[in-house]
Amino acid sequence: MVASATSNTPETALSSAGIYAVLKRFFAQAAKTAPDSGLDPERFMKASTHWMRHTFVRQALVDGVPIEVVSELAGHASIDTTSIYSTQELARKIRALQTMKRWVAQS
Repeated sequence: MVASATSNTPETALSSAGIYAVLKRFFAQAAKTAPDSGLDPERFMKASTHWMRHTFVRQALVDGVPIEVVSELAGHASIDTTSIYSTQELARKIRALQTMKRWVAQS
């Protein structure tokens, strides 16, 4: 037994919809304090469990977790799906290097 999403009384396990609702409330609360940390509250209001999944996959790849492991943990049917994130990460690195090139050229 676990506590319900709306109270501390033991009930049955949360459904996926219940977990989603809890996380949406959490993100709404985070949005209220985001400006205090210089963060965009709108990003928190748009956040979802799917956003968290994308964040996990992307961060795992950035941290060097082998793509096969990330693919399995994400439940992707094909490693090709996971490789999309890898391609996006490479594009991010290229953009960062291009910024550096402009900075060096201005010095």
